[in-house]
Amino acid sequence: GKDVAPMVRKAPREAQWISFGVYLQGLPWQTRQRVTVVNGTGELAFGKAQLGLAAQERWLAEDPAALLPTAQQLRAEAPQRPVYVLSKNQDWKNVPGSQRGAFAVEAEEAGLVLARLR
Repeated sequence: GKDVAPMVRKAPREAQWISFGVYLQGLPWQTRQRVTVVNGTGELAFGKAQLGLAAQERWLAEDPAALLPTAQQLRAEAPQRPVYVLSKNQDWKNVPGSQRGAFAVEAEEAGLVLARLR
């Protein structure tokens, strides 16, 4: 897996996190918090099946177009905490073009993209 620590350190400690395109396993470890996964829940299928529908949508959304609504929901739940997305470069290309402008890419390195909800 990719070492996500350098990217995590670029974001504020209080950030909320979305792993987009793949479940980046180091992200919950490095951030010491539960991480929302959008469009990368394949390996989490068993655990996802144990959740109710509302929890599935909140924590493990599969549709790439769920990225912006998910980020906006996180912001609404905790407005004082910025919302960050971590993604592999090739997965970031799957963010719908109509949503990409809502995010500021703050770093691209080691095959990863770090973006913040504007």
